[in-house]
Amino acid sequence: AILAGSFPSSPPMNAVAWERWHLAEQRLAAGGVLIIDGGMGTEVERIAGPEALNKCGWSSSMNLTHPKAVKEAHRRYLNAGADVLITNTYGTNRHILTPAGLSARTEENNRVAVELAREAIQEWRADGGDRGREPLLAGSVSIHAPGEEKAKMNGGSAWPAPEQEVANYAEQARLLIENGVDLIFVELVWNMEHGRRAVEAVLSVSTVPVFIGVTVFNDEIRLESHDVRDKHLKVEKFDIRVPKPWSEDSTPLVAAIKEFTDHSSVVGVNVMHTKVDLIPQCVSAIREAGWTGPIGAYPDSGVWLRDGWSESEITPELLAKYAEAWRVAGVNLVGGCCGIGPSHISALAAWARPEVNGH
Repeated sequence: AILAGSFPSSPPMNAVAWERWHLAEQRLAAGGVLIIDGGMGTEVERIAGPEALNKCGWSSSMNLTHPKAVKEAHRRYLNAGADVLITNTYGTNRHILTPAGLSARTEENNRVAVELAREAIQEWRADGGDRGREPLLAGSVSIHAPGEEKAKMNGGSAWPAPEQEVANYAEQARLLIENGVDLIFVELVWNMEHGRRAVEAVLSVSTVPVFIGVTVFNDEIRLESHDVRDKHLKVEKFDIRVPKPWSEDSTPLVAAIKEFTDHSSVVGVNVMHTKVDLIPQCVSAIREAGWTGPIGAYPDSGVWLRDGWSESEITPELLAKYAEAWRVAGVNLVGGCCGIGPSHISALAAWARPEVNGH
């Protein structure tokens, strides 16, 4: 395990990727907002049907089995106004792919994911895409638990040995960078143990800017030591929620942010896959930790049930209203995760760029 302040030094920077990020930073410094895309797994499911899902790793095999749908999802988000696309690699590290029987195709899966996103950008441009937008491509590296999704609801995750887990995250980050991403988004850091390993691994190999994406499930705004969520949770309304349980040995988000951002390659912090009403408290904790750089917010909408993702009542218009409040709190990148689709991203883009008619 890593200790605060002991992150490994990164290899030499990728000058092109850093220049692209610096241009985006200038836009943020001028008061602009970057629009992140929406959920990939749920959008591909909308396009291709539930057969696109894998019982091990959720979106883990889509790049190989449904590449046209993956590219189409990227195109929809570009058309909606996204400034940042996230590769469909949330579930494509080696320890997620192994239970799915796809370990031997780890390199191919991650390469194809980047290719599909890049092709979508190229085709969008060729079809007359907004010349004023230069979309950034972020490679997702998540700490999604390995194993069969239903079994995990009952604590059935089989994590690899710590050293192998770190090696798997490093391998994936390296593959994404070699194939041309501009950024790395470490995602779903809800747990300190696995979050530390992912952050350590990514920072040890990354030559591109890195965002740390934290996920908070409890109203105490803490990162867990283990999963204490209600396995049968059903959220009916997002403005009236029952407070979630939290583990006694969990870590305050303030302390986690201080630890995870203590590295020169970390340029942003995202609050992702988190319910909308928890985001203001998370942003407050991030600022309390001393982070003064960019903050992104891309919430989920709905809940994971035993057979897939359940849609929610969050409308595009409501999400844009939330975004307006988050902007006041210091958020300058907004988008969505599971359950958030192109119509939501279009509403966010219209809010962020009211002077633009269409995208």
